[in-house]
Amino acid sequence: MDPNPLRDVKLFAGASAEDLDKLTGLIEECFLAKDGILFYEGQLGSTLYVIVSGSVVVTKSVGGDNQHRIDIGQIGPGDVIGDMSLVRDQPRSCTVQALENSEFLALSTHRLGQIRHANLELWTLILTNSVNILSSRLERMNDALSRRLAEEPKNTFVRALLGMSR
Repeated sequence: MDPNPLRDVKLFAGASAEDLDKLTGLIEECFLAKDGILFYEGQLGSTLYVIVSGSVVVTKSVGGDNQHRIDIGQIGPGDVIGDMSLVRDQPRSCTVQALENSEFLALSTHRLGQIRHANLELWTLILTNSVNILSSRLERMNDALSRRLAEEPKNTFVRALLGMSR
């Protein structure tokens, strides 16, 4: 493992080399074969993952029916998934599946809690970065929905999604 595999991860941007070394000691490597599921929508989330290699597709059920899913996006090395579990104690909002053999670094919320008690400044930095990442995702999703609605103004699916946010 790279001595500082978290150095280029946005969630940990601004952390000192010493803090990154401490974080590295708290993470676990995990691997997922192509088509494997990292986690399912609806499962309780207690771990965030940094993609080291490979790529995953993020999908969401439509209308509460797991039979009908839409692709939210594909992400790869350096991206973080499962980070919403840092800020809310709710079930996973999507399913994540490996598009190819993939390697991850896993950091549990329990381990992050240890950081909170030992280094409040680092914890605050991680939470601030998390909020920035989640805000960027929300902005991209809003832009995509707006473009889709503009292309197909009578699209009931998009109207239903927009109605969910009210």
